[in-house]
Amino acid sequence: SRCSEAVESLTAARSKETELQSKLQTAQQALKDQEAAMAAEGDEKSRRLQASLVELQRTHEDVNIAKDKLDHEVQQLTSKCRELESRSREAEERAAQSEQVLAQEKSKCSEAVES
Repeated sequence: SRCSEAVESLTAARSKETELQSKLQTAQQALKDQEAAMAAEGDEKSRRLQASLVELQRTHEDVNIAKDKLDHEVQQLTSKCRELESRSREAEERAAQSEQVLAQEKSKCSEAVES
């Protein structure tokens, strides 16, 4: 009868609705799980990037400290080089004066020997 067909159709529709709701819940749970996994992965990547950033900042600071030390050493060495150049010029001047005095003394000795 039509009534029993309607009941069967209604029962089938309700069964189909229950099946679809179950599939929907499964899909929603899978989506939530995927979102949670992606969030955890994103958090882990963020932690790794933060750690890398901290390490880069430390390295940058170390490089700046080393650069400052090298700059200081270069300044000290430059100062020492200038001092040594100045001493060298003074020594060359004294040597030239000594050579002149020696040449004069030799000349005097030669004149004394000849006379």
